[in-house]
Amino acid sequence: MSDVNRVLQAVPIESYIEKFVSLKKRGRSYVGLCPFHSEKTPSFHVSPEKGIFKCFGCGKGGNVITFVQEYENVSFPEALKILADYAGITLEGRKHTKSQYEWAYKINNAVSKLYASLLPGSPAESYLKQRGISLAVANRFRLGFAPNDYHRIENRLANKWPQGKEDFLRKCVELGLLVQAERKSTVYDRFRGRLIFPITDTNGRVVGFGGRVIDKDTQPKYMNSPESAIYHKKQLLYNLAHAKEFIRKNKEAILVEGYMDVIGLAAKSVENAVAPLGTSFTAEQAKLLKRYTDHVLIWFDSDNAGLKAAVRALPILTTAGIHCKVLVSDTQQKQDPFDIAMAHSSEDLKQFIAKHAKPESKFILWYYFHYLYSIEDLAQKRMALKDFFEFVSSLKHDWEKQDYIQKAATLLGVPAQSLQKDFQQDTQKKVIRQPSKQQVFSKGASRAEKDVLTLLLKYPSLWEEEELLKEMQWHHQDAYLLYSYFRDRIQAGEIWKFEDLFTIQLPKDLASLLSGILMETDTTNENDDVLAQLKSIIYNHKLLVLNKQIRATFEKLRKAEALGLSEADEIAKEHNRLLQERTKLQKLLQS
Repeated sequence: MSDVNRVLQAVPIESYIEKFVSLKKRGRSYVGLCPFHSEKTPSFHVSPEKGIFKCFGCGKGGNVITFVQEYENVSFPEALKILADYAGITLEGRKHTKSQYEWAYKINNAVSKLYASLLPGSPAESYLKQRGISLAVANRFRLGFAPNDYHRIENRLANKWPQGKEDFLRKCVELGLLVQAERKSTVYDRFRGRLIFPITDTNGRVVGFGGRVIDKDTQPKYMNSPESAIYHKKQLLYNLAHAKEFIRKNKEAILVEGYMDVIGLAAKSVENAVAPLGTSFTAEQAKLLKRYTDHVLIWFDSDNAGLKAAVRALPILTTAGIHCKVLVSDTQQKQDPFDIAMAHSSEDLKQFIAKHAKPESKFILWYYFHYLYSIEDLAQKRMALKDFFEFVSSLKHDWEKQDYIQKAATLLGVPAQSLQKDFQQDTQKKVIRQPSKQQVFSKGASRAEKDVLTLLLKYPSLWEEEELLKEMQWHHQDAYLLYSYFRDRIQAGEIWKFEDLFTIQLPKDLASLLSGILMETDTTNENDDVLAQLKSIIYNHKLLVLNKQIRATFEKLRKAEALGLSEADEIAKEHNRLLQERTKLQKLLQS
């Protein structure tokens, strides 16, 4: 059995999609609001029986692999790997397949080991001990030390590279480990005099590095690897490779700001913490967390910047379908998670977290109407509402917005209807100032095109009716491309079973069309005279097209005659030809 079929059998489509979409049972299928476009009435359907999904609003569809490709914005192999990891499956076909960037992982791994070997007895180890982090904990996170040496990587590793020193140095520059000198043909180490944090992907491979200064004078305080072929900071979370199993076990992830926060919590046996990589929290990172949990506790620093970052992260997480809490410690002392972790025992720390975690709505109301502004002052109250409305408008669902408005009205002691009206007026003003561009979707394949494809896919023997199929007029590009794809397979001597169609891999647009056809196909109902049915569909479709052409030419003829144009005779001939063709077609249908 192929890797694709093993994954599709191991991952029920409805249970996986339900991690991201709220589904309700309707007959033999499930329905919900589409995650790919904004809608109020559910048009997103999932068929467990057929193993496919289809949105009849935006047209997207396919199997569970297609869903992951669309939702995570990843390639087919990456989607297959995500699902295999989710199901605990080892992909047989990829066991011995090397990544095109295998060289990058090898170099990063070698550099990571070099830095780790330099940690014992270094100023970085002394710094860690001062902050309460033992060498054992440091080794767990593969921490290292980059000495204040411009050529440590070159001197220790370049001559060991099988492809030669020049190739090694060039690739280290590509990965951001070395920097090309501006006026000289030399390179030097990017990280110097810093505590080093290796950054891994979800598979534990080193893809980049973070470096923290040890003294107080050097700037910047933190430095990260630049973007490279394997390092994309907006799509990664520090410590996720280690934390993901604890996240699954605890059914919650703790999102903190930095490397040291993660390490401090882990030192006190809180192992489910992750951190963004020196950037604002992103939608890609939210989707990454969603693979492992539906619940996230945001615990950023309790200063202005940290609280503001928590507010920004909330709608990103909730849009991804994640339920949130926010931990706010003493805002006067402004301690970060690391300091708080170091000041508590493991058990006391867990109790502290449970005590101070606020539901997301309670945190938002506290932030705008207590921390940021004083609602006792009328001018500040206006500013608080302005900022609060801006946050509420960033939420995805209307019910969320209404819930926040009602809770704010209760807190402020004003009628909810009044506050709702103010919110709507504020939102309308912004829409007028910043008109949004609505997404335009194609009308899609006609009913006749879908029905012809359905019969051809369900009854492959119909492909023998070549002369009849030539009569079919295709007006939708994807429908014709899908027809051409299977026609070419038939001509190549291939025959398929209908159930095989649920696992076939196609380009996204064609997969969406195919899934829609399969979703609508009744696999239990067999038609005795499928050839007659095919003829009827093709000829009726042709008749429909002819009638449109006749109406159009009649209108052209009427205008030409009214204006006395010389082209009127030619248009009349064309009109008569179409009328004769319609008569023949009607006789064919009657027979």
